[in-house]
Amino acid sequence: MHFRCIGTSNSSPVSPAATQLYRQLKRQQNNKSAAAAAAAAAAAAAAAAAAATAVAAAATAVAAAATAVAAAAATAAAATAAAATAAAAATAAAATAAAAAAAATAAAAAPAAAAAPAAAAAATAAAAAAATAAAAAPPAAAAATASGATQLS
Repeated sequence: MHFRCIGTSNSSPVSPAATQLYRQLKRQQNNKSAAAAAAAAAAAAAAAAAAATAVAAAATAVAAAATAVAAAAATAAAATAAAATAAAAATAAAATAAAAAAAATAAAAAPAAAAAPAAAAAATAAAAAAATAAAAAPPAAAAATASGATQLS
């Protein structure tokens, strides 16, 4: 009895029909292996495409987030500029109000300051008149007394 591999030699004791059947089965097995390899390659390509899509989606999300951050920064800068402008306007208004108050105070004080010397002069004149009246009062009283005495006698 010989144990030989099927289809390895022309001098094989195996019939040609069996050899042909073996070769046909071997081809089918090889074809199935090739189809499985092709299916695996297609699955790998689909997985790579899905991964690329996920990477593109992540890049899009990152770009959107960067755009949102830039917009927020621009809004904050505009708000800061508006606040600075408002503060400058408030400071200018306060300075204007202070200047107007100072001018009003000076305007109100000027007549009083101008009237003060005149009032002092009037008070001095009144004091002088009172002193003159006080000085004249005893002689006038004495004259009146003398006149009354003269009339009585």
